[in-house]
Amino acid sequence: MNPYISPMLAVLCDEPFDDKDYYVEPKIDGVRAIAVVEQSGITLFSRTAKPIVSFPELQFDTRGHYCILDGEIYCPGTDGAPDIQRIQSRVHRKVCIDDYSNKFPAKMLVFDILSLDGMPFTSVPYIERKYALSTIIEPTPSVDTIPFTSGEGAVRDYNEYCNLGYEGIVMKRAQSIYRAGQRHRDWLKIKKRLSKIVYVVGYTQGTGKRSDTFGSLVCAHKVGNSYVFCGEVGTGFDDETLYLLKERMQNRCDVNIIGYCGPVTTCEPYRINVLYMELTKAGMLRHGVFNGVI
Repeated sequence: MNPYISPMLAVLCDEPFDDKDYYVEPKIDGVRAIAVVEQSGITLFSRTAKPIVSFPELQFDTRGHYCILDGEIYCPGTDGAPDIQRIQSRVHRKVCIDDYSNKFPAKMLVFDILSLDGMPFTSVPYIERKYALSTIIEPTPSVDTIPFTSGEGAVRDYNEYCNLGYEGIVMKRAQSIYRAGQRHRDWLKIKKRLSKIVYVVGYTQGTGKRSDTFGSLVCAHKVGNSYVFCGEVGTGFDDETLYLLKERMQNRCDVNIIGYCGPVTTCEPYRINVLYMELTKAGMLRHGVFNGVI
């Protein structure tokens, strides 16, 4: 029988708030993983139940217990914070796995226990599951439990984690059960957002409900008389904004977009404000969200 349990997912929340009924964990920018720890060895599964085999350096010590754990695999950057580009270079790797294990060693932070010695733990309250984790996980150089603090200091913790380079925080209700396979408000994720002004130089064709408007805005930085592609923005619009922007982009214009090779309908460039998580090393917006026309 497949021991995989579909992970519980958090609901996106705009702002952190102080509340003693919650606990706070750092949001790790990595790869979600379900770890099945048996006497015969360790099996890792992705969110979509696919085996993960590219992290042989992860060593678990559960003090002899069989258990199913939930956590996040990440690769530390030069500053010690999770580096999404390093983990992305490893997660689907099928060759040179050992080389990359040495180049960008991974770690796993375990934040939940779903089964212990054959006994289901998903109906046990969050804070009791945390206690169980603390009694069975013996930290190793590559696997440890995630830190968690009282929600009474959630706003402070959010600011501190963002300043340390983390993705944000997750707030979890102290008495919540583990709702396998569900996205539920018992878990709230609050992501770090930066702001930047970029140029819209065109749009992609919309499909489905957006077939009358557009799919995403093609964005760029202006360099001299040219525009350097910096990412597509496809979220943050309500229905009215979609139609207003589409009308604005009816003025066609030949634009030289450096670094963009996909299909695009170009338009007279205009500026927008974008919220984003970070710029990649290639200068691309990561998780860009529309935040208004300038």
